[in-house]
Amino acid sequence: MSKAKYLIPFIIATILVLTTVGTCNTTKAQALSYTMTDTEIVVSGATFEVHISKSGGITAYYFMGYPVLGTIGEGVAINIWDRDWAAHPTTSATVIKDPEIKEYDWGLLIKTYSKVELPNKGMFYEYTTVHRVYKSGAVVISTIVKALKDSDFAGAAILITFPCKYYYNGKFIAYRQGSVSFSVDSFPPEYNPEAEQEGFVIKHGMLDSGYLALPPEGKINVLIVFINPPEIKYIEVSDARAWGSDYFYLCDWVAPDWTGLNLIPRSAGDSYNFTWMIFPHNNGPNFSERFLKIMNEGKAANNYIRKVEKIVKSAKAKADLEKARASLSKLISAICSGNLDKAEQFATDAYKYARSAYSTEATRAGIRYIIIPIVICVALYGLAAKKWKGGAPEEEEEKV
Repeated sequence: MSKAKYLIPFIIATILVLTTVGTCNTTKAQALSYTMTDTEIVVSGATFEVHISKSGGITAYYFMGYPVLGTIGEGVAINIWDRDWAAHPTTSATVIKDPEIKEYDWGLLIKTYSKVELPNKGMFYEYTTVHRVYKSGAVVISTIVKALKDSDFAGAAILITFPCKYYYNGKFIAYRQGSVSFSVDSFPPEYNPEAEQEGFVIKHGMLDSGYLALPPEGKINVLIVFINPPEIKYIEVSDARAWGSDYFYLCDWVAPDWTGLNLIPRSAGDSYNFTWMIFPHNNGPNFSERFLKIMNEGKAANNYIRKVEKIVKSAKAKADLEKARASLSKLISAICSGNLDKAEQFATDAYKYARSAYSTEATRAGIRYIIIPIVICVALYGLAAKKWKGGAPEEEEEKV
């Protein structure tokens, strides 16, 4: 897999802060506290409680007492099915190092380490996962999946489950590039295998972000934003009651080719960094829509920055581009803290600085590649005019 093919977007550097501290049984981080057990870290805030597995997945998320999410990943953050589609054995990942936990003003950073080594399945993977848990309840998850040896698999996805009991008649709205891509207007109270051609699939499509609404309308919304990859080419909103479970789920496919993505490494030493965000809140659907709009503006600014990077050479343009990147880094903290006004300003600043970098470089390039050639052409025209009038300089006279 070519690493250059998949550029890491704007917040990866911010998310993967390498920090190492000792752990203890119960510690407070201002408004957040955490307790570590043999298998997980339980982080508690004013309105939420999130259970993070030591192998990298999330096993439960409670908001205002409701289990708004069941699991995010099973065992690990990205699940990989074996080549026979018999199972996704990454659920049984082995913890290879104690979690690292760091306190910040905004909340907690938790870093976990695990691996999956199954010679009989041809799977050898290592997971390094960072959870940034904000006091607001937002969680940014970033996981590096690395192939320890040449490996094989059938498919891979980010699995997000949510209990049927609480989402009957709830809805899911999927966005792509700022517009609604598809939606589930009401989750079915009973499993209906005839509802769709595939039976268990309620709806499918493409998205870069979306939100779940817990009924009654607007009581609790769960925001989901994909940052890397910036877009999921094929997502299934499905009904696990088809297999006797009692939850709905989002299956966000990231491999193989037929899903539109093929991001899981197969060759030894190759890796890929997946990053996404969840944010349950009770601020209503308008908050969700504005949140996603600002994130989309941030992504657009990042895409513009990446284009400008290709032409920047001057010191001033490089300085402006650094300011643009810094604004995007601040955007993620502001938006995860729930400060949408500040986040929107950072998105605006990021584009403004990137535009300034482009203008500087375009002016510089224009002087070199446009203005200078024009001056040369004018000079040559002057020489030609003199020659046509019989007044050419001596050194330019033709010898007969």
